[in-house]
Amino acid sequence: MRHDSERSERRDITEALNLAATWQRAFRAEEVAVFVESDGAANAVERRLSADNRFVPLGPTEEQQELFIAKRALIRWLLALNQRLALAAVARLTARQVANLMTVLRSTGRWTAPPAGAVKFGKSHGLLCNAWQRDAYVFPIAAVLAPVAPVRQEISSYLARRFGLEYDPETEIVESAMRRVLADKVCSRGGRTNQDRPLKDAVAAITRPLPARVRDILLARTGCDGSRRSTLSELGTRVGLTRERVRQIESRQWAEFRQCPAIIERVLVALIGFIVARRGSIRIAADGEDVAPVIFSARCLGILHDSIPQCGSIVLGHRAAGLALPGPGTFLSLGFKTSAIAEWIDSHWPNSLPAEDVRALAEGAARFYIERADKTQRVYLALRAIGRPAHYSEVAAVHNSMFPKHPASGRNVHAALGREAYGIVWIGVRSTFALREWGYERPSRTLFEAASQIVQSIMKKTGRPVPFSVVAAEVMKERPIVNSSSLVIATHCNPELRRVGRDSFVPRTPEEAREELGPEELDRVLREFEGAQGFPGARSKDGARE
Repeated sequence: MRHDSERSERRDITEALNLAATWQRAFRAEEVAVFVESDGAANAVERRLSADNRFVPLGPTEEQQELFIAKRALIRWLLALNQRLALAAVARLTARQVANLMTVLRSTGRWTAPPAGAVKFGKSHGLLCNAWQRDAYVFPIAAVLAPVAPVRQEISSYLARRFGLEYDPETEIVESAMRRVLADKVCSRGGRTNQDRPLKDAVAAITRPLPARVRDILLARTGCDGSRRSTLSELGTRVGLTRERVRQIESRQWAEFRQCPAIIERVLVALIGFIVARRGSIRIAADGEDVAPVIFSARCLGILHDSIPQCGSIVLGHRAAGLALPGPGTFLSLGFKTSAIAEWIDSHWPNSLPAEDVRALAEGAARFYIERADKTQRVYLALRAIGRPAHYSEVAAVHNSMFPKHPASGRNVHAALGREAYGIVWIGVRSTFALREWGYERPSRTLFEAASQIVQSIMKKTGRPVPFSVVAAEVMKERPIVNSSSLVIATHCNPELRRVGRDSFVPRTPEEAREELGPEELDRVLREFEGAQGFPGARSKDGARE
């Protein structure tokens, strides 16, 4: 009897799970357990739900109750969301917006943040990705399909008839194509073959019936013939036609493709499968093996795409006019750092790029500009990497470690620093330079002039001799870094000053004979002040003693 009861319970749970797999909303194990004629079946149902790959665990609710949803229902909802976002030309939502939209999947309550299980599932299928900005998500299929409204309507109508669905132009296009994608297992984790094989097969299938000349033009223009993408002029010379005639043949054939629902369906399924297999990435390396069939598919469907040579990439769903990079000066000010460039890209470009694509583009741009930086720019980057005022010899060492392919001698680095380009400034200490962005400026007067003018100004106000410590403190206001021995010499050996007592000074009058400081006396003064605790000029901004 006991074994019969267990078998009956397992059978009931299986039937209940089969029923739950048809539900279009999230549910708790207890809601499924009511269909099992056994007391306390909720725990067994929850274990079976967790092990059944037809369901996605969404995570606990506010009441710490685990929610599940059928995988097909979650896919359908994510696809419908991508399609509606595409129709609205929106491809990026905040986490709060996604949570609010997903609340329709719950029978009670609401989410304050997107459920972790749904986000993980959506990322693994390329249906949503993290945006570079925190707490935001990008929907890559929506980003790619947003600009092609006329094609969407044609595809939607055809696929609705093809699968016997009620025609709904707002939802059926991507959903129908994705059903084929999932059925054909294009989105499996089988490596590169599963990514680009369907695209190559689609290109071969739709070009095979074409006249030889038309086929050769399309394949050569997209690089699908295995060579570099040909220009119109090159193709015209090759086939004996004018450049304009080649353009007309190509444009007419793309237009004919877009009028054929069967071709559109075949290419759309392959392209969506390609994006899904790449976890939603819409950036393709310009030198990759799959770039040619992607370009062919995009032109066939009328999907925006363009090359960004500085990043070595092609991006789907965008035109280069909206993806323009600034001159090297802008990125030089960012130190060519990947994170800083990525922030710039995210804030200046259309914000429908997944975070990993933004990072890859930033890395490509950084490499491009660093490889083309001139000597002065490289020296600037080396000084910036040090992050504080530095002697030219230290800058030279850092430069050669950062740019081993472009070694430079200390003399060359000193000459580049001396140009004071890109905000580099000499700070008044011998062969030591800093950046203006750090708050440093080139001294407007020599140390001798500064010392004498400070003494004259204070003496005029107070009528008393000016102590050396006061002179040092005033000099520090315009020179954050001062060599102690240099300041001693600038005061004790200054022809405009006369020492009074041990360490005070007054302006020298024209009638007074210049008092020469002997070598022994100068050595004594230097030893006395060198490293003195009370000498403020011996310290830099960060407290490091010079």
